[in-house]
Amino acid sequence: LIVGAPRQAILQQVVSAMEAAAAFLSPPPGAGGGAPEDAEPQVLDLWREDLLRSVEEWVVVRDFAPDDDAFLRCLADEVVYRSLPPRQDEHPEQVLCFLWRLGVRLQGWVDRIHLQASEGYSFQLCLTLQGEKVGMAYCRPDAGSVALEVLTLSPNGLVDWWNRGCLGRAGNARDAVRKGDLIVVVNEVTGSAERMAAALRAAPPVVRIIFERPSVAAAASTLEAVTT
Repeated sequence: LIVGAPRQAILQQVVSAMEAAAAFLSPPPGAGGGAPEDAEPQVLDLWREDLLRSVEEWVVVRDFAPDDDAFLRCLADEVVYRSLPPRQDEHPEQVLCFLWRLGVRLQGWVDRIHLQASEGYSFQLCLTLQGEKVGMAYCRPDAGSVALEVLTLSPNGLVDWWNRGCLGRAGNARDAVRKGDLIVVVNEVTGSAERMAAALRAAPPVVRIIFERPSVAAAASTLEAVTT
């Protein structure tokens, strides 16, 4: 049951975003999903930039709808992102966050008491290659790792088309592949970074990839290791 003016105000934003979202294009055969037909190039560029940012993932634990445009109005269970490193003017009790809601990027401050640091996230995609390139660069993050870390994503590769579909579908933006995501399964191969890389290079007709997104604590420690 949805009650209360603040929640209705947020839902009206969602409705407006839905009205603004265009129909979807048919993607390349193996990609699944699709991209908004009338999406402006700058919107797609910004979406791609966000996916290559170093970020923390936070989950909204209760509705947040202050009457101030400097704040990000969001609903319980939505996922928001904080760019790393944090801004120097960030208040200890607030986090500057952004989210994508049905193809629209929103940004603002959120009180920390409304947020919970993500404990990690797992998702999968299935691609039919048919001569298309996966369009994803990856590496073994360290000598002891059994996973592969996503480094970059190529525009118009199959993963990029998957991500563009996530841009327009309600609730699926979290399933877009991001820089820093870890590849933990390729088809039936797991537990070996070398074997998973070989499975991707083999370019089978169908490839199923399972990704894990590190928790906030793991993402922060990785950034600290890179910057110190």
